[in-house]
Amino acid sequence: MSEKYLKYFIFFLLFIGIILRLTYYFQDYDLIIDEANIARNLAERNFTELCLPLKYEQYAPPVFLWIEKLMSLIFGFGEKALRLYPLLCGMAALFVFYKILILTLTRKAIWYPLALLAMGVIYVKYSAQVKQYMPDLLIGLLLIWAALSMDIGKVKRNKFILFWVIAGSVAVWSSMSSVFILAGVGTYYAWQLWAEKKWKVGWIILIPILIWIGNFLIYYLLILKPQINSDYLQNYHDEYFLFLLPGSKEEWIHNGNRLLSIVRQMGGFTFLPVIFNILLLLIGTYQVIKGKKELIWLFGLPMLLVIVAAAMRQYSLIERLILFMLPLALVLTGFGMQKLMEMKSAVLQIVVVLVALVSIYNASMLRILWQYEGFHEITFGMSYLKQQKVNGSHLYVHDGCGPAFIYYTKLHPNKSEWEELNSAKILKWDSDYAVETKDTRDTVYFLYTGLPHEEKIKRTSQIEQNMKQVDYFEKYVCYVYGYAPKSY
Repeated sequence: MSEKYLKYFIFFLLFIGIILRLTYYFQDYDLIIDEANIARNLAERNFTELCLPLKYEQYAPPVFLWIEKLMSLIFGFGEKALRLYPLLCGMAALFVFYKILILTLTRKAIWYPLALLAMGVIYVKYSAQVKQYMPDLLIGLLLIWAALSMDIGKVKRNKFILFWVIAGSVAVWSSMSSVFILAGVGTYYAWQLWAEKKWKVGWIILIPILIWIGNFLIYYLLILKPQINSDYLQNYHDEYFLFLLPGSKEEWIHNGNRLLSIVRQMGGFTFLPVIFNILLLLIGTYQVIKGKKELIWLFGLPMLLVIVAAAMRQYSLIERLILFMLPLALVLTGFGMQKLMEMKSAVLQIVVVLVALVSIYNASMLRILWQYEGFHEITFGMSYLKQQKVNGSHLYVHDGCGPAFIYYTKLHPNKSEWEELNSAKILKWDSDYAVETKDTRDTVYFLYTGLPHEEKIKRTSQIEQNMKQVDYFEKYVCYVYGYAPKSY
């Protein structure tokens, strides 16, 4: 493909990336539990109080919360208002990533990592979610772009120090994951000074690093420490940690599967894309170490530190928490693609391109252009309850969708629509449904979203000790069960 058409193709990728994000955003799917709990914290706290550890098992940096609070004050507590900041970050990330690729790769290799970021499920999905994960990704990319653009040997020392002191400090309070990126940035500059035998002026980068560390320690002691070792957090993320010293076959397999999941999330879930991307990562990493050693610190070190932190049970490899580092892996795959596209055989080049296109499609979220991507749509169940003329006094809400129910009945701009359901009883995670329904003499309803099969069987068997099922609704992982007393 000529340079001219490659340029047009890259512009098309940026365009389709924006279209996918806007489409998902305007589909306006319901808030899920974590999003609803963030909204509850925003509603209940002022700007100062958002600097304290959050309630409802939520974790988010202050700057993210301040921006979300501001959005809610200006535009209200609707889904679009709360998701506007992540959306803007998701779109901006496309252009920053493109700038990074321009600085590191040839145009013949840029299209592949850019296409994955533009269309990949995980990248589109978190561009419209009331959580900090897409801002994390953008902030990480901005730091890397700045590092690639700012030559430590050419910029005035005072300007360099001031920029990185401010940029790094703001990043720490804006994104919890930025500490990994900053570690890469600091080492990237330190390596350059060492390679050029300018270690005597190492204080240029040492000053910002010390201030970053100081900021992080304050942030850790005030906000992270009270939460990071909580039983809830450790238990919830247990399967997403690594074993530091695997002692059995099962532990080795667990570690392998967790690392493999990173590759799947990065660029495709089926066998061919996974094998292809592993190959590109290996070739790309080798090429960087061989020819551009300083870049391995910038792109490779943050990923290595995340893996080490996961092995020490200090950082989870759950998909949303590793989102920020996936573009770093994509850049390395770009180096692998660049090497493969240098092969002399035109046939082999065509094969590589075809496999790449298959991988892109496999990883993509193109389906949202023609179908609604419903997920835990609690309002579908609430609408059904209204149609059945159910009163809140006859409604029980599962604890897993309790936060979303509270959001839609107490905070949402259209909360008056659900006034009849307002008095529903929100059950606790350990509620015994047999006890709850023991003395019930009327038909009652149970509202669930995202109910695991085991939980469904458990709750159903408890209810059926006293009652029989007479009504049922299911759509987009939202369930409504109607039960009447057995003597009914």
